[in-house]
Amino acid sequence: MSTPANNPEEALLSIVDDYEQSQALFEKKDPEDDVDLPLKEALHELDTAGEFADDRARCLYLTFTLTLNFSRPADRLSQRLQSLWVAEPWVFDPQTIVAEQRYHDLLDLFKGHNDFQDHPVMNEYGLMEYGKQDAAFWYTVAHTLYHEFESNPLSLIDDHDGDAHAIYQYVSNERLDEPAHEEIQTTKKFPGLGGEKIAPLWLRAIDDYIRPLDNIALLPIPVDVQVARVTNSLFGTKYTADSDEDREAIRNLYRQFCEEYNRTSTRLDKAIWLIGENWNDGGRDYLNEKRGQH
Repeated sequence: MSTPANNPEEALLSIVDDYEQSQALFEKKDPEDDVDLPLKEALHELDTAGEFADDRARCLYLTFTLTLNFSRPADRLSQRLQSLWVAEPWVFDPQTIVAEQRYHDLLDLFKGHNDFQDHPVMNEYGLMEYGKQDAAFWYTVAHTLYHEFESNPLSLIDDHDGDAHAIYQYVSNERLDEPAHEEIQTTKKFPGLGGEKIAPLWLRAIDDYIRPLDNIALLPIPVDVQVARVTNSLFGTKYTADSDEDREAIRNLYRQFCEEYNRTSTRLDKAIWLIGENWNDGGRDYLNEKRGQH
């Protein structure tokens, strides 16, 4: 294990300063960009093309896109869904999907079957990686929005008075009495969207691009192997991303840091993640330099 920093808190402050000022390792990263560049680019292009009628439309796009933001290349997913927004707008309309009972159409589209065989969007960007599961997650989110929130995710925001932490708890924990469709197994109201990784990403995107939310700082820091690696290097710890206890310990560590030094978790977690993600492309050297300085 590498030698930890003598003062890891000071090293962290320096790292966040570099990130906020786009310096050193982060000189090509715009800190005002949202946490997911492909999503930001898609939003900008659709906005520029006049594809979003209002904030409800933007929020529907964000919500469904991030519902499937797992275990696949983010850029390919974003390109595919951006094209689907234009080619198949019904896919993003909860009322159309649920009231017209189009689960099987959605499934066929995602798997490239029947009327949607050789669909131009899927031919260009590939079929959905997890066709049946993707359709189940998408349809269930549409079902929840249609039956409980007037097909509008902004109504979900309003119902929780714009409290990001309360919304996080809701989408992560609430369940339906029964699955949204007889061929779906999950009873989570927001499968894919809830949880410590995607829900904070979704809420921060809403805060950045649609409307300000309260208590953003209370959202958990997503902890993966990159964050655990950088944390261990800075603090001399032996945390693993596979342990629930270790992930919570890492979150508490950074939560306390943000409170003590008046920093926001949004910037901190992205900076730490980028160091780990670029570990063999400058990240390790950058962190070694910070450890040596502090």
